[in-house]
Amino acid sequence: MKTVLLFFLLGCSPFVRAQTYLDSLWNVWSNPEYHDTLRLWAMHKYCWDKFLFTRPDSTEYYAKLQYNMAAEKKLPMHMANGLNNQGVSWAVRGNFPKSLELFYQGLEIHEQSGNREGIASSYNNISNVYNYMGELHKSLDALNIALENYEALGDKDGMSAVYNNMGHITGDLNDSDGQLAYYRKSLKIKKDLKDKNGMATSISSIGNTYLSRGEYDKALTNFEKAVVLEKEQNNQRALSHSYTNMGIVYKNIGDYDKALDSYQLALEIYEQTGDKNGMAQCISNQGSIYQILGDHQKALKFFNQSYEMNVEMGLKKGVARNLNNMGISYSEMGEYDKALKNYEEALEIKEQLGIKKEIANTYNSIGVVLNKQQKFEEAIGYFKLASQFFESISNKKGGCIAYINHAVALKNQADSAMSKGNNLLASGYLDQSLEYGEKALNCASAIGANKESSDASMVLYYSHLTKGNMKEAAKQIRSVLDVRKKELEIAYSILSEKEKELYLKTMEDDFWAFTSFTSVAHQELPQLKGELYDNVIQNKGMLLKSSTAMRRSILNSGDSLLITEFNNWISLKKRIVKKYSDGESIDSLEHLSNELEKDLLAKSTEFSSIQKIQKLSWKTIRNELKEGEAAIEFTRYMHPESVWNQNQKEFVYAALIIQKGDKYPEFVPLFKEKDLENILGDFPGNNLNYIEGIYGTQSESRTELYNLIWKPLEPQLANVQSVFISPDGLLHKISFSALASEQNVFLCDNYHIEIQSSTAMATNTSSYQLEEGTVISLFGGIDYNTEESGREIWNYLEGTKSEIERIAKLLEKGDHEIKFLSENDATEEEFKKVASESNLLHIATHGFFFAEVDPNAEVVESEQGDLSFRGGNSIAARSFVNSRNPLMRSGLVFAGANDVWTKKEVSKEAEDGVLTAQEVANIDMQNTDLVVLSACETGLGDIKGSEGVYGLQRSFKMAGVKHLIMSLWQVPDKETSEFMGTFYKYLSRSNDIQLAFNKTQKEMRKKYDPYYWAAFVLLE
Repeated sequence: MKTVLLFFLLGCSPFVRAQTYLDSLWNVWSNPEYHDTLRLWAMHKYCWDKFLFTRPDSTEYYAKLQYNMAAEKKLPMHMANGLNNQGVSWAVRGNFPKSLELFYQGLEIHEQSGNREGIASSYNNISNVYNYMGELHKSLDALNIALENYEALGDKDGMSAVYNNMGHITGDLNDSDGQLAYYRKSLKIKKDLKDKNGMATSISSIGNTYLSRGEYDKALTNFEKAVVLEKEQNNQRALSHSYTNMGIVYKNIGDYDKALDSYQLALEIYEQTGDKNGMAQCISNQGSIYQILGDHQKALKFFNQSYEMNVEMGLKKGVARNLNNMGISYSEMGEYDKALKNYEEALEIKEQLGIKKEIANTYNSIGVVLNKQQKFEEAIGYFKLASQFFESISNKKGGCIAYINHAVALKNQADSAMSKGNNLLASGYLDQSLEYGEKALNCASAIGANKESSDASMVLYYSHLTKGNMKEAAKQIRSVLDVRKKELEIAYSILSEKEKELYLKTMEDDFWAFTSFTSVAHQELPQLKGELYDNVIQNKGMLLKSSTAMRRSILNSGDSLLITEFNNWISLKKRIVKKYSDGESIDSLEHLSNELEKDLLAKSTEFSSIQKIQKLSWKTIRNELKEGEAAIEFTRYMHPESVWNQNQKEFVYAALIIQKGDKYPEFVPLFKEKDLENILGDFPGNNLNYIEGIYGTQSESRTELYNLIWKPLEPQLANVQSVFISPDGLLHKISFSALASEQNVFLCDNYHIEIQSSTAMATNTSSYQLEEGTVISLFGGIDYNTEESGREIWNYLEGTKSEIERIAKLLEKGDHEIKFLSENDATEEEFKKVASESNLLHIATHGFFFAEVDPNAEVVESEQGDLSFRGGNSIAARSFVNSRNPLMRSGLVFAGANDVWTKKEVSKEAEDGVLTAQEVANIDMQNTDLVVLSACETGLGDIKGSEGVYGLQRSFKMAGVKHLIMSLWQVPDKETSEFMGTFYKYLSRSNDIQLAFNKTQKEMRKKYDPYYWAAFVLLE
């Protein structure tokens, strides 16, 4: 990828001068008393520094004045400079043939006068024009001549610039190693010359190489180094380019907020320096982010704004780029005629300019739209033209893309023929699709283009699948996943958690495709079921695994410096949470936090490696299971028909089941997600009527959930008594124990159920021992008011006081250290103090989870009869309610919490009494064996793909807690107290958490409807 800055003339100023400087240049030019050469140099600088990047048409006018005077005075070097300036003005405006004509005229003058410096400069400029026209070999030939002349002159500055430009061309020829070598040669010279501006340019170019290779961390590191140098030298134009490049990195890893922020920083510099060309490009870049986000109307506003600026400046290349972008948005909106109109206008301009690469890209774009319109023959014609143009300029990557599009069009043509019953014709199209898919794959493999290799393999997969060639289809989809897994392995060693989350999102479709394939091919290829199970347990909760691995790895390393750095990082994260809750900006601190995290990654090899996760296998689980046990991995994926046609996304669920002695896991298709959504409904609260409408009562059972989720599994579970279950998607909201098969018969009556984040943990369960000296902290009977409290948002829960008193009595028989915290002593500050010191934590209080980031939303009051619920009945307009971070929208409340929900300002010195999940994640709880959240909705949160629920349960697991009891809905105070007392009774007798939990559920189940006992879930 090329840097944005062109090296049309060596030694030109990169700064926009102050107006007084420009005035002085004009005065020199206008005054005939000055020497002719001085006047001409003043005009030369005036053209560059006042107009070139703001009004290139004016540059041409003044450059002609420069040339005419030089010709009159017979000064050949200045004549050539005048031609050169005119040539640059045409190049900036995108008229490359005209630009070349002027550069060659200037070259002829330099050659006649024997001016080696001028010859080198001319060839450098000629090279740039050929480069933009896509004539890469001609561009490289010109650079070699320029280099010879600079070497003869001993001009290291010139040599460095040529090496940098050679790097651009070599990269376009798909030789990234050679590209890096040229950039490093350029950088070495700049370091020897102590030229910090030049160093920044070369470092930025190196960053662009890493960006094109997908090594985003290295790219970002180099751009940040460039920024430091550019700020130091006050090189505003180069700084704006670096911010733009950083925006591209963030765009590629899916961090669109940071991409927009980076583009905005660049835009502000362009506005300050009056660089309208840069402004137009930056505005277009911002539009491209909204295009990715699917907000095409907003994207079009940005593209139109950029378009109008480019038209005003006469920048045809920019106009063509805007038209192309608008075409993409119209295409995505289904307005194909408008898309084609824009593409055709863009194509006309590109043909005038003679930019072969851009012409080929537009051919591709037009073909894609025609393909969507099912005008397959026309589309294929354009793809053929595109591939021919790419071949003519040795652009192999572009050729790969054209071949891929060609193969896709043929696959669609085959589908159309099949839908009309013409299978023979369809077979012919599929054979052709396979032919072009293989061409694309061979081409991509030859140049090491991973993305294009994956895309080619994907179209080959679909074509083989349609032909019924399951083995070949399996080969191709496996190759796609192999690339993805390799990318993950690299990414996990260099990206922060936020960046990993975004990066994982980019590869979801490929893993869904494999699951979809397994759903249709597992009978013919049963080994796929094992591979799928491995994919599920390797990917499920991968971020959570890496987060807990970091804490464990670092704190157990014995490396005092590493531990100190980790603690500093945790302290910084605490500051971020505090500042956010106080309504302050946290952007700079978040950036610093990400950088510290990456530094920890580099120093903690165990944390940075995911090889242990990648080696997890279903066979290990199978071998450890006992007779009568089964492990069930639920998985959510895209319906096979939706994977190819993503305009109609439909998600479905399936179960993978393992029992001891199985040759392969069993694959059981289940239901469409919309069917589960219909049962759960969209009621905004979780009151008694809502839960009973889903799970029923003892006297009136509701079997819909059972029939949907569990009944299809029963044939595979005939001899099973114990099941290890790992939910996915909306199943995280389901209380499996309360699924009713018939009147007053629930799942917990027939099975011993254990819920796990992944069944990879099924064989690692261990009994919890209440040993002597166990530190137990009990929170309950909390006073949420202070003398200054206004309206009572969180009411006092009488049952929580008796609950922890009862627990204390049950546990005081052993030799344990029991901390009893209630009333005003049960503060957030005290919790943070005792949490890391406690082996067992019981928290009986209000809990909350806000599903929508909507400060104007209202929570429906959840009261029924004389029941008092452990959940809030109001939304406070606080930043943690409105946060985009789900870990800031779920939490627990402690003493004095009503203040923060009623006041506009809170003391920044003390804790506010609201403990968010984000704060929990920052506590070291490695020594905590059990946390019981005797509160409402503590098991809820935002559900994010394979990572599961983002809420309190995730944060406590991140903190290191081994066992967690939480709730799925608002729980009644009195019955919850009884549930917890019963649980601790059995725990004190058996020391087995799972056994005690199951016995408690069964005892409560005999007395009460599901609403009163089924909300609580034990997670290991």
